[in-house]
Amino acid sequence: MTPVSEYDKTVFNPNKKYHLHIDADTLLFSCAVVVDKDRCLVTHKSSGRKKEFESFTHFMQFLNEDEKGKKFTVKDFDVPAIGFAFSNFNNKLNDLLQRTWIGDYTLYLGGKTNFRKDIYPEYKANRKSSPAMRSVLFDYVCLKYKSKVVVSDNREAEDDCLACALADESGVIGYCDKDLTGQSGLFFNYQKPEDGVYFINKEQAFYNLCCQLLHGDRTTDNIKGIDFVSKSLKEAYSIKTKSVGKGTARKLLEDCIGDIDLLRERVIDIYKHSYGDGWKEALQFTGSLVYISPRHNEFFDVNRFIIGD
Repeated sequence: MTPVSEYDKTVFNPNKKYHLHIDADTLLFSCAVVVDKDRCLVTHKSSGRKKEFESFTHFMQFLNEDEKGKKFTVKDFDVPAIGFAFSNFNNKLNDLLQRTWIGDYTLYLGGKTNFRKDIYPEYKANRKSSPAMRSVLFDYVCLKYKSKVVVSDNREAEDDCLACALADESGVIGYCDKDLTGQSGLFFNYQKPEDGVYFINKEQAFYNLCCQLLHGDRTTDNIKGIDFVSKSLKEAYSIKTKSVGKGTARKLLEDCIGDIDLLRERVIDIYKHSYGDGWKEALQFTGSLVYISPRHNEFFDVNRFIIGD
């Protein structure tokens, strides 16, 4: 990926008002995870009896799976952990919105379905189960910030976030997921606010996309990319590693940086060396998973990629 230090900060005007489009899934999830690390004390409202659980998730498991617990609902208890999670999210969002250049904002959250799972059932299968607080916090945010929330249907929150931001003349993309940097626009990483707002140009964005087409996203999304190095690829590019990780991807593309046509040709050549006659299908598969479109309901198309459309 292109280092943040190379992005242009002069395009952003700090005296102007912008609309911050926030990919808020990570913001919400982090608040749920923090709460679930602590023990959860609950108080039965009518009797005053208290019980401590290992976590909020264990409390919800008690309500949903235990024969005694099934007699109750969350509303029958005082659960301080819920209030803490709500407060934590509100505080983090308010801190984020204190920036004087933010004139308006929208929160984007992922729904229950995602077309990428239809293409690849193992998509994100390497992740641990979401803490129970995630769904509780999701409902709360959707209700409290109703006019500011977009829930994505059959796609990632980042798909809608990017498309809406790029269609907005005053749009800034509030993100922390590198997938979004495969398109050109104004970006603000809310997990690294010290970097400020920066502009990613088309050449930098395309380089970022090409890197992901090679190395995938194994850690976060279980997308393998090119997960082996063929003999042909080793000989053509003097590669010694067994798979294409971030470092190898950068090496394979380093002499093409800044030239979109050369980058495209290099990615195609690497896929040909790696997959032979099946290279187009392999590139289509990975592209479908990592590509975040600048427009709604537009998806990665290997044939369009080949001709530079």
